[in-house]
Amino acid sequence: MLAEAGPQAETLKAEIAARLESVRSPFRTAEAFLVEDIIDPARTRPVLTEWVHDAYAVLDPGPRSTTRP
Repeated sequence: MLAEAGPQAETLKAEIAARLESVRSPFRTAEAFLVEDIIDPARTRPVLTEWVHDAYAVLDPGPRSTTRP
């Protein structure tokens, strides 16, 4: 277990954290897939929310059952 390894565990933990930090950027991922623009959720969330409300109204799923067979 890492906790029992002492200083080696802390070194390994720092190395893993550095590797993860280097690949977590959405810009890096977008570049890898040749995406030119990254979508800003703050700008698109209202549009998606409106779409979901409209789709839900069109589908009219009716009452939901809260009991399972």
